[in-house]
Amino acid sequence: MPTSMYTEAELKAMYHCLRRAMQDYEENARRLRFKRDPQTSNVLGEFAVKGNYGIVRVCYKHVADCFQELCTLSHELGHARSWLDGLHTTAYHQMLDAKTPLNTLTDPAMKQFVMEEETRAWRTGWKLVQFVGMGDKTAYETEADQALSIYADEMSLQHVPFVI
Repeated sequence: MPTSMYTEAELKAMYHCLRRAMQDYEENARRLRFKRDPQTSNVLGEFAVKGNYGIVRVCYKHVADCFQELCTLSHELGHARSWLDGLHTTAYHQMLDAKTPLNTLTDPAMKQFVMEEETRAWRTGWKLVQFVGMGDKTAYETEADQALSIYADEMSLQHVPFVI
């Protein structure tokens, strides 16, 4: 777990600033909504699409600390940005909707798309945390790299270290 240079109070303030900035965000008839603590989820965060709504969730019961909470929110908002930009494919959303375990994916193109999307979400997330005043690049890269390593392992892919 990376250690951040910021206090818990500073990280909480950044989290709330980012959440307020994106609450009810709308672009091209697509809107973001935030949901709290999905009861059936065992992940840190998730992004889902329901019609014209992008649903951002941070699963607080699984988040270790305020730094991870801020990073998770920014990462899930990175997925939202990809969706708003039209970068998600129908096949990708079908995979997400079906909650397909990554270790069961067999299509190399889908595995590659998942890794590209996860990396893109972390890169976009970095821009978002900078927007609210977080500049601890090393800790953010470490958090992102750990998450991307898990994805690569689950899909039996070689992990490429994350660098902003």
